[in-house]
Amino acid sequence: LLGSDFIRQLNRSGLPLSLDLHNHVIAIGEEHHNLVQVHNITVQTETPLHVLIDGDTVLPRRTTAVIRTKIRGLPPHAAMYVLIEDNQRVTDDLYVVGRALVSPSTDGTCYINIMNPSNTNIYIKDKTKIAKATPVAYPEIQVLPVHQQPPDHIVYNPANAVPPEADWEARLPHFPVYPPPKNFDIAAEIDLSASALNEEQKQQLRIILRYHTDAFVGPDGHLGHYKGDIRHRIDLIDNAPDIRYIAYPWKNAKKSRNR
Repeated sequence: LLGSDFIRQLNRSGLPLSLDLHNHVIAIGEEHHNLVQVHNITVQTETPLHVLIDGDTVLPRRTTAVIRTKIRGLPPHAAMYVLIEDNQRVTDDLYVVGRALVSPSTDGTCYINIMNPSNTNIYIKDKTKIAKATPVAYPEIQVLPVHQQPPDHIVYNPANAVPPEADWEARLPHFPVYPPPKNFDIAAEIDLSASALNEEQKQQLRIILRYHTDAFVGPDGHLGHYKGDIRHRIDLIDNAPDIRYIAYPWKNAKKSRNR
């Protein structure tokens, strides 16, 4: 999407802009770039494939088992991930196939999760169609919202690009490193610039933090979690009567309000 202000700034800088919608090319000055038309990208319709049991299998009663299976007819150039679902096969046995996104090997081998809630063992023969597998959209036809420029020493795979706002792993707390890095100062993690303490008191606080780190650092490696023995508690009185809720008549409340 090109706004008029963006095009005007290009023209002011001496770069003419032209669009060739037939060949899907945009020319900015002497450079030519391909246009991305999302509405013209058609995702290949995938037909579910059969997932077969690889060898005779016994599902113990009231347990969840991970069993080895093989996807029949999966081409070598298929998508990296397939969606495993229960094929709702009519059978006398009671079991449930877990819905999952798996990455099969080149020969179609993958592992699926099956739960047997019944009170008897279930015997499944070899080559039994236990589930169905649907390849997900191929990464080479996906349009990514953000294209990051990788370093020169990293092999870039567009399928692994994650937008910054969707990178939830980057916002997870960092657990402490054992042993701590050399010259690591835990007191440097707090900002005392706005504190009412004077310099001598600030230095005393830093010394306390350095020598009693285990008392203030939580399992996430950050300051602010006191781990001493002192806890807030409520002292109970022996043989104390239970709390009683007394019903107050509504007519008495009305009389009190009138007074």
